[in-house]
Amino acid sequence: TDKYVMAYAKSIEYEKKQNYQEAIRTINELKDSALYENHLRLGWLYYKLGQKKKSMKCYEKAISIVPKAIEPRLGYGYPAYQLEDFEDLIAQDLKILEIDPNHKGTLLNLGLIHFYAKEYKKAAPYFTKITEQYPFDYDANLTLAWCYLYLEKKAEAEKYFSTVLLYSPQDASA
Repeated sequence: TDKYVMAYAKSIEYEKKQNYQEAIRTINELKDSALYENHLRLGWLYYKLGQKKKSMKCYEKAISIVPKAIEPRLGYGYPAYQLEDFEDLIAQDLKILEIDPNHKGTLLNLGLIHFYAKEYKKAAPYFTKITEQYPFDYDANLTLAWCYLYLEKKAEAEKYFSTVLLYSPQDASA
């Protein structure tokens, strides 16, 4: 246990100095390919180093060790997004929602992916679910309002824009 604690402490110190290769080396020296935390940590460090494909592989390994874990799926999203691998990103997000149907960050992420792809009908249900659970959420209300406006549902859009204006009275977008 001390060996692992010391290795992680060293790795974190290297990471603070942005010396990601040494941070990775420190974890790899543990030579424990069955430890979930090692793959999770390596996924993050390879991402920070700019090795996005290798990062994704580490996150996939963490997922294979603990299939119901959400954190490696969230981590996987960083390099997948940067590589514009939206198919894999959406698949991971949908898996997160199978595990936790109310995961706010994932609902927002999926909604935004569809919103920016101008798939407003697909985006709206994600923002709606957030506003049902967090009725005063700024981002979900604003984006849902715009979805409805683009879908020419002006009364629904006005309702959500009005909520945004309560939150931020000077909001030019609302």
